[in-house]
Amino acid sequence: MRTPLAAFPGAQAHHLRLVSLILITDNQFPTGPIETIPLDHWSDTFNLKIIQTLAITQLFLPLLNDFKYRILFITPSIPQSLNLPFHAPEVASVSALGGLVTALRRELKSSDARVIWIKTGTFDVTSSQRHTHANSARADVLMWTAHMRATYAREYTSQRSLYDVKGTSVKELHAAVFDAMTSRRTRDIIRVGSGSVVYDMIGKLGGENLVSWMLGLRSRSNATNMEDSSYTRALVRSPPGSSGSSSGGLESSVEWEKVDKMV
Repeated sequence: MRTPLAAFPGAQAHHLRLVSLILITDNQFPTGPIETIPLDHWSDTFNLKIIQTLAITQLFLPLLNDFKYRILFITPSIPQSLNLPFHAPEVASVSALGGLVTALRRELKSSDARVIWIKTGTFDVTSSQRHTHANSARADVLMWTAHMRATYAREYTSQRSLYDVKGTSVKELHAAVFDAMTSRRTRDIIRVGSGSVVYDMIGKLGGENLVSWMLGLRSRSNATNMEDSSYTRALVRSPPGSSGSSSGGLESSVEWEKVDKMV
């Protein structure tokens, strides 16, 4: 940046200018009940999402006085906005990054540097990708113990369906990032993607009862627990096509259809 560079041989050399530093958190987080997520998964998540993001930010901060560039943090927003159950590693990571964004913005206030937080919702995906989410949820549930399936399976699979709705075009994210990099007047927090605005408002203003009702969370009676246990027994059995007697295969097939309906 301090040394002139040529775009190609023979071209006039020019100085590059750092416009923005873009820090993107991917959407790959461990999911499931807290008791099923190993501690090393928590450690890996915090190292990848928080510590590495902080390390890159520190490396580029010495250039701030020379280039007055903008720092853009891009993170998923829906689980953190709703404090979504079964997404504790993502909620904790994004919340920590949100605190980092606010603290950094206040530290750099005197230098006129802009720190912008882009909070993303859901974007348009293909039907095959949505079907993959359902299969992933089913695979997760099958790995749990019978007690955990009876306790968490129904709520867990219903939370995964939040991502199955059709989102907005990815072009909106591209436009939002470009505007954050170049626009003279931009907000400190930009929300883009389906659900990024409404879920944030519900999480802040709706209260615990509204959020729980929307997510389908409720205290179940003993009768409901007994009903769930029938689904749990279906999860333990083999799917259609597994080895066994014809009558056992038919029974497994019927119960596996119950599992599909639940998931």
